[in-house]
Amino acid sequence: MAGAATLAAVAAVPVVAASTAAAALAAPAAGNTALLLRHKFTPLVQQPFQFIDGVGASTNVTLTTISDLSPEPSPGSDVRFSLMFEGATSRVVPQGTYVLRQRALGSVPVLVVPVGLPATRVRYQVIVNNPG
Repeated sequence: MAGAATLAAVAAVPVVAASTAAAALAAPAAGNTALLLRHKFTPLVQQPFQFIDGVGASTNVTLTTISDLSPEPSPGSDVRFSLMFEGATSRVVPQGTYVLRQRALGSVPVLVVPVGLPATRVRYQVIVNNPG
């Protein structure tokens, strides 16, 4: 349970760009929490996304699941949820701030946390905890 509390505390901290290059990439979307709503991600499950680092290198991932944060007083909340992504093991990205890009959604800076390294795919989690 302490892990969930720590994760929630981390999720409440505003995302800060990891470098000047990341800030430049994120500038158009900085502070745009309007993109970070569950209903915008729901139709994009199993669709491709990219994590873009501070030097512009991209890593291809797939959005696999969207789930409630725990405990969640309002299941299905549009402003508090978890996004799970999977990517190839050939390019594992470390925990950090990346620009999350998707063709239909646009770009927004997020904190990406690797949460598993299965034999064939790497799992990443993004926590969305917008003030509401």
